[in-house]
Amino acid sequence: RTGRAGWDPADNAIARCEQPGMPVTMGAPLPIHFIDDNGAFSLHAVYFDTVRTIHLDDTVDPGTQPATHLGYSVGRWDGRTLTVVTTRINYPYIDNEARTPQSAAVETLERFTLSEDQSQLDYHLTITDSATFTEPATRERIYLALDEPFDVLDCHVF
Repeated sequence: RTGRAGWDPADNAIARCEQPGMPVTMGAPLPIHFIDDNGAFSLHAVYFDTVRTIHLDDTVDPGTQPATHLGYSVGRWDGRTLTVVTTRINYPYIDNEARTPQSAAVETLERFTLSEDQSQLDYHLTITDSATFTEPATRERIYLALDEPFDVLDCHVF
């Protein structure tokens, strides 16, 4: 609440068409697309034409990687579920609605579970940041395979 109190709605990066970071990128109810990149996945989100890399080779210590708005994501398969841990996030906010601040220690845990018939992708996000929350925050969403064009968001500054 304290962090939100200082937010100025007129100072809005999204209204300026600036690409958001994690976990904001995954908060928009817009299509996503996974691309297999030999040992990694690219997660392409329609929202601001964002492309994240999810590393499946966990030989690199995430702590040695530079902090970025999208962080450093490491994934692993648990049956039909892709579990992704993202650290090294330097984006200042957890959301766009109230600009809840997040610290450099924020960590996200995502679970993407594909249905047997591949028509539905269940998404579960847990955000852990002891500097911001007294307990982890969660968000869930369902993506449906609608076989529609994958068109990126066309943003215009007002």
